[in-house]
Amino acid sequence: MEGFDWSEEDHVEFNKEEYLDHGKWTFYKAEDGKFEAIMDGLYMHVFPSKDAMVYRENDTNVYEYSPEESEGVYGDVYFNDDGDKRIG
Repeated sequence: MEGFDWSEEDHVEFNKEEYLDHGKWTFYKAEDGKFEAIMDGLYMHVFPSKDAMVYRENDTNVYEYSPEESEGVYGDVYFNDDGDKRIG
């Protein structure tokens, strides 16, 4: 899998804000210390480190957005294939 094309400015902004809007992808440092890459608001990929996220290595889980579960909740709700929930 090919990594994300981050510029030096992208790295600086992410390190400062712990967030980066990169077109169809949005990147976050989550409260649990993991790193999230969300594609078009529909799919969330979870990584153990920033470098793993940037280079798309060691993707620990993939979650899919659930509009039904997100209704009335602060944040978007995602589920993986095992039914585990993650709020983004």
